Amino acid sequence: MSLSQAIFCAMLPAGSALSASLSLRKASKSQAWPWACFGAFFALGAATGYFALRNASGPFSLAALAMATLALSSAAAYDFKTRLIPNFIPFALIALRMALFATELIFGGSAIARILDSFIGLVASSALLLISSKLSKGGVGAGDVKLFAALGFMCGLRAVLSTLLAALIFASIVGIALFALKKKSSKDSVPFAPFAAAGFSAAVALAMI
Repeated sequence: MSLSQAIFCAMLPAGSALSASLSLRKASKSQAWPWACFGAFFALGAATGYFALRNASGPFSLAALAMATLALSSAAAYDFKTRLIPNFIPFALIALRMALFATELIFGGSAIARILDSFIGLVASSALLLISSKLSKGGVGAGDVKLFAALGFMCGLRAVLSTLLAALIFASIVGIALFALKKKSSKDSVPFAPFAAAGFSAAVALAMI
C-alpha cells in the first residue's frame, strides 16, 4: 500500500464519522458527543474506503466515491434524527462535482465520457425519484430526491442505480423486521438516507459502481 492510499484509508473513515457526528449534534442541538454514531460511521467509512481502493477505476473515481461517502454519512445522521435532509448536503455534492469536472478536464484523459455519465445520472435519478415520490404520495421526500440526484451527478448512472437498489433491499428488510416486532405500523415512515449510505457502501464493496 502506498503512502497516499494509507492516508486515504485513514482519512475517509475519520471524515465519515466526523461529518455524521457533527450533523447529528447540530440536528439534535446537543452538546453531548454521539460516540455510537461516530463508531458506526467510522466502520462504514472504513469498509467503503477499503473497497473503493480495490475497485475504483482511477483517482477521479476515488475522489468522487470519497466525497459521496462523506455527504451520505452527513445526510444519514440528519435524516435519522430529524427526518429531513438539509439542502446544503446535495448542493455541496453538486458543487464539488463541478470542481472535479474542471480538474478532470485539465488532467483527465476521458473527462468528457465521465461528465456525460454524471449528467445522465443526474437526470435519470431525478426522474426516477420524482416518479416514485408521486406514486408513493410523499413517501419519498424531496430531500431523498435531491440527495440521489446529487449522488447520480457525482458518481454516475450505474452508481446511483446500484445504491438505490441496495438501499431499497436494506430498507425492506428493516421495515419488515420492525413491522413483525410491532415497532412500526404500515403507516409509519422510516428515514431513507441511512439506507442510502449503507447501500452505497454495499455497492462499492460489490464493485457495482
